[in-house]
Amino acid sequence: MPDENISAENIVRELYARISAGDFTGAQALFADDVIFVQAASLPFGGQYKGRDGFASMAERIVASWPGFAVQPVAFFTDDADQVVVRTDLKGQGLDMPMLELWQVENGRITRCQPFYFDTAIATSRAISS
Repeated sequence: MPDENISAENIVRELYARISAGDFTGAQALFADDVIFVQAASLPFGGQYKGRDGFASMAERIVASWPGFAVQPVAFFTDDADQVVVRTDLKGQGLDMPMLELWQVENGRITRCQPFYFDTAIATSRAISS
């Protein structure tokens, strides 16, 4: 059951903590049923992913593109309501760059995420072709 009294920033922080701990089931529990992830169309895994299954599919495609993929949060910025921007560092085979992610949280659940890569051309050129 979502806790609507927890701030959007704390929900997003908890998401990163669960993913870092390898608790993907726990991470997905923070998502709304119809959560949407939007990736830049120019990336090998570009497109829109919906729901928990969509998140799992997207994650598999990202890891296949960049073996050793990891995302490390560096700073959190919020509007004190329902949006959180996270400055992250991306790592993976041939990949080392900053990224921003815009998270939307409603009623205690994550409803949307859209990352903004520092350079999608470099990210694409460093991805392993699938």
